[in-house]
Amino acid sequence: MKRIFAIYEQNFDKSVKKLDLIKKKANKLNIPFDYIVENERMEMTTDEDKNVFYNKVFDFVVTGESVTINGYEIVARMESVNGSNIISKINETVDIPVMYYDRVFCDHCNSRKNYRYSILIQNTETKEFKQVGKTCLKEYLNYYTVESSLDFYEMLETLEFEYVEPTHFHDECYIDLSKVINITLQAVKDSGYVKSDDYTLDTKHIVCDSIWHYGSTPKYTYKKEFKEEEETIINHFRNLENINSEYLHNLKSLMATDYTMAKYINFVISSVPSYKNMVAREVAKQRKNEQRALSEFVGAIGERNTYTDVVLYNCFPFNTQWGVSYLYVMATDIEEKHHVLVWFSSSCYDVDNGDTFDIIGTIKEHKEYQGTKQTALTRCKITNIKHNNS
Repeated sequence: MKRIFAIYEQNFDKSVKKLDLIKKKANKLNIPFDYIVENERMEMTTDEDKNVFYNKVFDFVVTGESVTINGYEIVARMESVNGSNIISKINETVDIPVMYYDRVFCDHCNSRKNYRYSILIQNTETKEFKQVGKTCLKEYLNYYTVESSLDFYEMLETLEFEYVEPTHFHDECYIDLSKVINITLQAVKDSGYVKSDDYTLDTKHIVCDSIWHYGSTPKYTYKKEFKEEEETIINHFRNLENINSEYLHNLKSLMATDYTMAKYINFVISSVPSYKNMVAREVAKQRKNEQRALSEFVGAIGERNTYTDVVLYNCFPFNTQWGVSYLYVMATDIEEKHHVLVWFSSSCYDVDNGDTFDIIGTIKEHKEYQGTKQTALTRCKITNIKHNNS
């Protein structure tokens, strides 16, 4: 006997528990029986609203031998329905004679009683078939374990019919990972990434409404123009190494296959802004490294110069025993050379990062900070401020 049962992921634990119980019963009856999980696969399902999702299915391969008692092997169970027999073969290698398809008879009683259930047995030597009513089988074979043996096969039969395919969307169904990333890229391009709150339609709901549209027209559908970026993001998280963050660990796990579980879709959606922010940081880091490599000292110590079109990088306030002081970090390009200027002052100017202005000051010293050459100024004055309104 070898049979394959397709078991949905939601029923996996229950099926294992049931098969272990069947195996225990088989051992008591000296019936060879075992099972293995041979394969797992995704099965596509389309609901009544034409939403597509996937269910994970495991193939349980059940092997064993049919019961032989007093020279007879139990080869099939039959149930009489509308004058015909519904045949459930126990030994798949045995060909059931056509005469038993519609035969309602008990060879033990030698009568055509209205049996609902009957058992087909075969003599292991003569290969003769006998059809015996279920209630008569124990007496016919004169063996006390017959009823227990039939219970064993009935338990096995329930695996095939007990669990039905989930036909509606549920939290533990699976969705196409590429589709989620592709649609998220479109939503972020149009509206940016919007976190969940009580006042705006966030990115998660926009993406989910496009995937499960329930009969309405989705705002976004899969577009090939985003395919390259989508694949880049997926491969980035799949190939992460030396992870020291639970968030990144979860993303790597969720993107390990081509399908992701619906209840974790918010995690997957967040991978798009996470990746884009990482790229932006890397670009900024690279630009900073390039500027460090290009940075040069300007002028000679003690010189007082005027520098035009200086860009403010940052202004850091410090509390001191004399009050608040400010560190201005600025940059200017002179004759294609990049110069970083710094100035400690107690004066607070109305300038923000990105603003440009002219500054006159005396060169106090030349120094390096984290590989960047800096020219420190003193006794400075800022003029011609141009605010960056972008």
